Amino acid sequence: MKQYLKILRFALPYSRQIILSIFFNIGTVLFSLASITTLIPILRIIFNTAKPQTSPVEYTGILGLKDYLTGQLNYKMYTWSEAIGPQRMLFYVLLVTVGLFLLKNLFRFLGAIAITYIKNGVERDLRASLHKKFLELPIAYYSERRKGDLIARFSTDVLDIQYAVLSSVHRLVQDPLMIILTLGILILFSAKLTLLVIVLLPISGFIISRIGKTLKKPAQAAKQELAVLLSQLEEHISGIQIIKSYVAERRVHKHFSDSNQRYFRYMNKTMFRRDLSSPVSEVLGALILVVIVWYGGNLILNTNELEADFFITYIVLFYQVTVPAKSLSNAFYDIKRGEASADRVLEI
Repeated sequence: MKQYLKILRFALPYSRQIILSIFFNIGTVLFSLASITTLIPILRIIFNTAKPQTSPVEYTGILGLKDYLTGQLNYKMYTWSEAIGPQRMLFYVLLVTVGLFLLKNLFRFLGAIAITYIKNGVERDLRASLHKKFLELPIAYYSERRKGDLIARFSTDVLDIQYAVLSSVHRLVQDPLMIILTLGILILFSAKLTLLVIVLLPISGFIISRIGKTLKKPAQAAKQELAVLLSQLEEHISGIQIIKSYVAERRVHKHFSDSNQRYFRYMNKTMFRRDLSSPVSEVLGALILVVIVWYGGNLILNTNELEADFFITYIVLFYQVTVPAKSLSNAFYDIKRGEASADRVLEI
């Protein structure tokens, strides 16, 4: 994580774009949640489950917030239905939903523009800093280093930092915010059901993080082996006349093939563990969803503590938690993989 913070120093000149990215990410989250919660009035209109509420409801405090919001929703739906009819009311609610989805995706696009400017700018600045350092280093340094290794740090390692480390920045802002705000709404819907979710999510997060900790070592080995491959290629092309004069093609190719095979094994280990994060998080999310449906169904059927339209919206909102949770697990893997490249670049 120390290397991660050192790399992020290169993003400081882009503070304006960072602020814009955070603003657009917050907007994306808010409009996303708002668009989903419009499911409640839509379902109530379609299934006619809204209880007639002829007068506004008084606010009695935070503990009665759900009853207050439900009562106000029923009151507004009752007055609108009396004024314009349920069909027109449904049309207007759907129109609002479409508008919220449009705003969500507009903010998402603008946030992507801001983060792209930051990523490409940091990549450019990293390369400029590396090139400047290459020119400042003494000649003796180059006699002890392979040219291919230096080229690998300048090219593939910088690209990995841009993709793995910097791409995770917006996810570390947007995804936790989405999870926190969604959990807040879920608590409002059903505190009992959400308490179960809060207990189960850290367990799945712990399992995923344990897998992620094993990623950095093979990623580091793969980076080093790629540098050896590039160095051998540079040496073989530069010394092709000597290789041919000694009829050493087979021996030289054997050395290259051995290194290439090691790189193949290291990359397999890295990608196998990286790709494991998605199915593991999806299976864990599905198991949690099964528990939620079972427990929530009991709250509806046995105790009437939860209404059906709220429960359907609850499940949709819970899915909104699993998506950023899955994205966060991928971000964790990307950071671990990117730290290997950050080590090699920061060493220069």
